[in-house]
Amino acid sequence: MKIKNDAIKADKLLDGVCVFLTNHKETLSGGFKVNPQTIIKAYRDKTKIEDVFKNVKSFLKIRPLFVNTEAHVKAVYTICILSYSLIGILRTRERR
Repeated sequence: MKIKNDAIKADKLLDGVCVFLTNHKETLSGGFKVNPQTIIKAYRDKTKIEDVFKNVKSFLKIRPLFVNTEAHVKAVYTICILSYSLIGILRTRERR
């Protein structure tokens, strides 16, 4: 097996560094149109949303969902929240 020393050396430059990769290329006045803080915040928000989906889906015991558009995400989120709320209401009524 051939060791790629150049690739290893390049990877070592990123040790301990958090890297956000984006396909954003639009520039405005010598800099990027979207600043790095906005990209980082969007990534962190995305991670939070994915965690909530995972928790809700496991609580509701539903199969994996594959969403591709913003409309799909909103629909799945709405269904999960409505289902979660309905279960809570039914449990409360059951205790009476």
